[in-house]
Amino acid sequence: METKTETMTVSKALRFLKSLKGQLSKLSSRAHEVLNWEKGKEPKVSFGDVIGEKERITETITTVKAALSASNATSFIVFENVRMLVQEAVYFMAELKGEKSFYETLPLHWEERVEFLRTVVTEGEKKGDLAHKEVTHIYESALTEDARRAKVEEIQKRIDGINDCLESHNHGTTISVEI
Repeated sequence: METKTETMTVSKALRFLKSLKGQLSKLSSRAHEVLNWEKGKEPKVSFGDVIGEKERITETITTVKAALSASNATSFIVFENVRMLVQEAVYFMAELKGEKSFYETLPLHWEERVEFLRTVVTEGEKKGDLAHKEVTHIYESALTEDARRAKVEEIQKRIDGINDCLESHNHGTTISVEI
């Protein structure tokens, strides 16, 4: 199969990659549909043709991903006055998103809970009887809702900042892809 070199921005390559993945998903579904057919009838589409196209698109996806990886491993951005590889920035943004999720899902408690305990009396004339005892637990949290909200907003601002840097890079950087 003959290939050609195409030059595109990283942004366009990412959109192209998304499109290829969509095509691949449709072809996978199509392969399931044409795998079997009623005996005596010809299939509408050849399973082999669908698989061939699926393999071609998979190769193209791999090629585009490799070109993007090469670019990300050699290109730099500056975020918060720190020069970092684009790939490092991508990883850092993923970690920030995880940190944001961590804070969003912390179970904050400021409440009073009453627990009723049943115990067996071990001494005195009521020995062996069941006794009921009410115990109150008061919970506080090391983090207030306002503090959590502020932390989540701070992290989101950093995510937005690094994303802006990456988008500027993606729109201004070109790569060559053999397709």
